[in-house]
Amino acid sequence: MRSANPISLLFLTLFNIELDFHWSSKVVYENCRRVRQFVMDYVLERKAGKNKSEVHNVDMLSLFLESPDIFTDIFIVNELMDFFFAGTLTT
Repeated sequence: MRSANPISLLFLTLFNIELDFHWSSKVVYENCRRVRQFVMDYVLERKAGKNKSEVHNVDMLSLFLESPDIFTDIFIVNELMDFFFAGTLTT
């Protein structure tokens, strides 16, 4: 594991901005952005009725979409991402 860049630590501490100058970080951030956008697009399609649940509306996304005053789109995407990637470091 490589040590943190001192400038990155300073920006994180003072401004809550995370800087990473390693080339692979840009690839990782772009991949994460694409996956999140894909999930967001799917959530919006389900909300609009373009896609339907294949398990008769008993999936988690259907339950989230039943309470739009409680669960925002961003919250739903965050929860789905957690479920998709849970345990990937331990399996």
